[in-house]
Amino acid sequence: MADTTGMAAAQKASRAGYDLEDVKVTFTADVATSVSGTDVSGREGDVLNLPRWVARALEGAGHARVDEPSMEPELKQAISKENGLDDYQLATLDDRFYVRMQAHLERAPQQKREELGSMLNSLVRSRVAKIARLVISSKLSAANAEKLTIEERSLYEEMRASHDEFVARATGGTA
Repeated sequence: MADTTGMAAAQKASRAGYDLEDVKVTFTADVATSVSGTDVSGREGDVLNLPRWVARALEGAGHARVDEPSMEPELKQAISKENGLDDYQLATLDDRFYVRMQAHLERAPQQKREELGSMLNSLVRSRVAKIARLVISSKLSAANAEKLTIEERSLYEEMRASHDEFVARATGGTA
């Protein structure tokens, strides 16, 4: 069984970096507070760029609204591009695509979450199948490596190690 600690660590690090990125926040009330040691102040209607984790805390307390674009167009575009390529080609996804998508799903209404979740699963299945084909066909080219997300690179490495171990055992190390 594959060790998923590498993938979990990669995803956790990616999520931490994502949460540190600035996001646009619109204050819905006058605020002068401290969020985990970070002083924040703004007047109703003010728009500021704040680290995402601070913005989410303010939003959760009802003091602000986080202004992030929908991931739906990007997801649809990724699916369309992926489906237009052959079985050994990958569309480019940015390193934090899945982290951003998960964060978007967490905030989406239930019906939209189910719809987007289904679309995301379709994309994941397609990409995992392509990654598996790359594992058994050849070493990962630099062109394909740069198209993988952090999680996908970890998946490729784990699949490659399992594949190489299986081939060595199945062939007695003569392959």
